Amino acid sequence: MRRVAATDTGPRRSGPRPPACHHAASQVLGAAGDLSRQSEHLNGEVRRFLDTVRAA
Repeated sequence: MRRVAATDTGPRRSGPRPPACHHAASQVLGAAGDLSRQSEHLNGEVRRFLDTVRAA
C-alpha cells in the first residue's frame, strides 16, 4: 500500500463557528429573503402597470 504525505492546506479550524459569523450569515440570509420578496412584489407591480399601459 502506498502512503501519501499530508500537505498543509492552511489554517484549520475545529469546533463550531464563532457566534459573530453565525449572526452575520443569518443577517445575509434574511436580507436575501427580503430582497426576493421585494423582487416578487415589484414584478407584480410592473406587470400590472404594463397591463394598464397596453389597455390604454
